[in-house]
Amino acid sequence: EYNETTPFNISDPTASLPSQLIHQPSTAPTTTTAPSSETFFSMVNLVSTQACPNTLEKSTEIDSSATLHYAIVPSNPPGSGNGLLCGRLEAENDGWVGLAISENGQMIGSESIIGLLGDNTVLKYEMAGKSNARVTAMSVEKQTLTDTSIVQEDGKTIMEFTKLLVEDGEIPILEQGVNIFLHARGDGSSLGFHSQGLSFIRDFSED
Repeated sequence: EYNETTPFNISDPTASLPSQLIHQPSTAPTTTTAPSSETFFSMVNLVSTQACPNTLEKSTEIDSSATLHYAIVPSNPPGSGNGLLCGRLEAENDGWVGLAISENGQMIGSESIIGLLGDNTVLKYEMAGKSNARVTAMSVEKQTLTDTSIVQEDGKTIMEFTKLLVEDGEIPILEQGVNIFLHARGDGSSLGFHSQGLSFIRDFSED
């Protein structure tokens, strides 16, 4: 179970790598057929029609001071990889909050969503180690969260976000099966030592 006190810090996201030019030999040119406008707009519509509900009716109590309210928007069509986790994390503290997905219940190797009041940011982080330098914001192209906010109201820090369930090179959030989540929170508006660290599991197919 994850319940250790660990320092955190931020490193700025790395800049996107420049795109590389691909040279096609003149002696053997290749022809690529662009998708029709109908196909293209169907693909765009497939993603854009996925949206969170107005109300997050499901919730799980992480501990007596923190609750995750959520909704799962299934992939449409099934297996297309455009499903969503719509989340609102509420914690009774006056500082930063985080929610991570883990393959084994450990902090190292997990991938976290962290909200910072001081910066007014909600970003994705890689948890590569326990030292400050090993907790870093993901690169710009991986900052795919939408509908983000971080506020403090009535003694609670409230972080909202929408995240794709499946993203390239990242730990997937399963629509069916056990997901291991980690929650941490700490005092102060900047990332630092967390006063509480917890793990919990969720199988969304049981909702």
